[in-house]
Amino acid sequence: IPEWGRNIFSDFCIQLRPESPEHVGRFLKYALALVHFHLQFARLALPVKSTDDARGPGKEKTREIHESHARFSANQLRNDKTRQILEKRFGADTAREYMERMMFDVEPFPPGRS
Repeated sequence: IPEWGRNIFSDFCIQLRPESPEHVGRFLKYALALVHFHLQFARLALPVKSTDDARGPGKEKTREIHESHARFSANQLRNDKTRQILEKRFGADTAREYMERMMFDVEPFPPGRS
């Protein structure tokens, strides 16, 4: 995985170069199995509830999720490959604005939850 990818992808990220249509088929089967598992797990998972109670675990988990999203977004904004693809299609200014305001926009952590 390239250096920029290490800051974005999880330790479970798989990188491969399929050498045949059979390899592509096996990978697609694997990817669909992961999506199926994710959807089944999501049906069973309980939502994280934010709470104003400083002792509650919801507040800590909400902050952790927000910080992870902010870190992912900051690293994606430094990803030149994504920027270059968008710049070729839309121009530099529109690509920058789209990435910063749509794709990887991060609101500050809500007041009263810090």
